[in-house]
Amino acid sequence: MLVSDTRSPQIGAVRLHDDSDDSLIELSFDGNTFTGTGDDFFDAFCQIREQLEPLGLLPQCCAAHRRAFPSGMSRSMGGGVKLYRLTLGKQALMDDLIHMFDTGDDIEPVSVADQRAFFGKWIGSLGES
Repeated sequence: MLVSDTRSPQIGAVRLHDDSDDSLIELSFDGNTFTGTGDDFFDAFCQIREQLEPLGLLPQCCAAHRRAFPSGMSRSMGGGVKLYRLTLGKQALMDDLIHMFDTGDDIEPVSVADQRAFFGKWIGSLGES
């Protein structure tokens, strides 16, 4: 996984651990390890992202993309590793599913708060035509 700020991108290693109670993710790069634990892997990764944000670092993957968020079913049955690529005013479909650690040129990494705000905006847009 690539983690970057405005100065220099860095490659990081990600490890996922799952037991019956918690999902844990470790992100290691440049001699540092960041850990997040949550009800699912998306929550755990959000914790890591919140640790990186004060350092000016944003992961360059779908889990940090402004327009990506897991569904309730993805979270409860799949550990939150599959997300939907969201478009305002459009219901998410199976064709919109992406893996949280996928990358691409169209990824717009944002803070956890900005991602959640877009998700709320997307939810509100579904009733509009």
